Amino acid sequence: MANFTSTDFLSNTTDDPTPLHLINLFDQSSAYDHHQPYYHPQLPPSDEAEDPNLDLLSSVRFIVQRLLVPPVTLIGLLGNLLTIVVMLQRRMSTSSTTHNYLAALAASDALHLLADFFLSLKHYPSFKCDQTAVQRAYWRSFPALIFFTDYTFNTAVWLTVCFTIERLVESL
Repeated sequence: MANFTSTDFLSNTTDDPTPLHLINLFDQSSAYDHHQPYYHPQLPPSDEAEDPNLDLLSSVRFIVQRLLVPPVTLIGLLGNLLTIVVMLQRRMSTSSTTHNYLAALAASDALHLLADFFLSLKHYPSFKCDQTAVQRAYWRSFPALIFFTDYTFNTAVWLTVCFTIERLVESL
């Protein structure tokens, strides 16, 4: 195995002007095979090829990302939408700010569920390359999607902190 330094794979030494963070790491010349990782010549090889648990990892990813994420997202969206509807009813929203915090928390959680679902699409074979316009748009928006997922998660955390402080102040 060759030794790589940080400058070896951060510098773009080819004539290709594509920034490294936009380079597609999946082989587009053949059907994607998750057991055979594609090594880009400018990036260090992955240790995943030497991992004896690659089949287990692949099976767990399939079960979690492709079987569990869609129904959990759907159930979570329905629950959060019902929470928003109940908390924003006229008689609920005028009673205290607690209901407003809970409605905002449900909205943040719903957006986080949607963002997580879109992030999980990378585990579907049809999203492994960028041959169609939808796939190119997905991979170009992927960094923004990661940011949005982190943003909605942190928003939910801070809403919980604000809600807790508000309840503490009310009880004193």
